[in-house]
Amino acid sequence: MSTTGNHKFVISFPMPTISERINEVFQASGLTQDAFGQKIGVSKAAVCKWTTGVVKNLRNNHLFAIEDNFGYSARWIATGKGPKKALSTYETASGSQVEINPTATIIPDEQKRALDLLWQDLTKRDKEQLIHQATQRAEQNRDAIAELARPQSNRRRG
Repeated sequence: MSTTGNHKFVISFPMPTISERINEVFQASGLTQDAFGQKIGVSKAAVCKWTTGVVKNLRNNHLFAIEDNFGYSARWIATGKGPKKALSTYETASGSQVEINPTATIIPDEQKRALDLLWQDLTKRDKEQLIHQATQRAEQNRDAIAELARPQSNRRRG
């Protein structure tokens, strides 16, 4: 709050609504509403309701799906508070710092360049190990998805 003479005034900036934040994520994705919804596991109609403000709150699983797929912080989307992007900072061998969203499935160009810098810093052996680990993780994910796709009565007990 500031005072000028005997007058007090408050400067406030309107906080973007959840629909405005969803719109920002949606526009940045470059996807259609249908493709955006498929990434999150909702219909095109749900995305339309989110972006037009018909729906005022999103379920946690949808917030986390947006974070996982597009790199925007679930907390920021829900509240407008905290960092907008869910990023991790890495330092390359040359000393430059790069920010990567470790959970995003759509990687923006600047993050691709950052990943390229990190890749260039790796030795041949490190690259081979990384490829091996990524292959193992992909196989584990494939197996887990196959297990979830089985009817409940046929699932392994563990």
